[in-house]
Amino acid sequence: MKPGPCGADRQHKVTDHATTALLHYQLPQMPDVVVRSFMTWLRSYIKLFQAPCQRCGKFLQDGLPPTWRDFRTLEAFHDTCRQ
Repeated sequence: MKPGPCGADRQHKVTDHATTALLHYQLPQMPDVVVRSFMTWLRSYIKLFQAPCQRCGKFLQDGLPPTWRDFRTLEAFHDTCRQ
């Protein structure tokens, strides 16, 4: 049995996804929409450990919760399930 990831691994994944979200929501001519969209996306992490992956239905995969959030629907996915 391999050891589970530490909290730093989980935080690193969420930080990477947040960077991707900021790039996705980039609209220089409408900064208020960007902030509102990003904050809505970020708020979807409030249920990080309560929302199962929408593809596989599991809460944990390789010791991690589904850390990816779809930009339109905000549904939770594991990295490997979002493809």
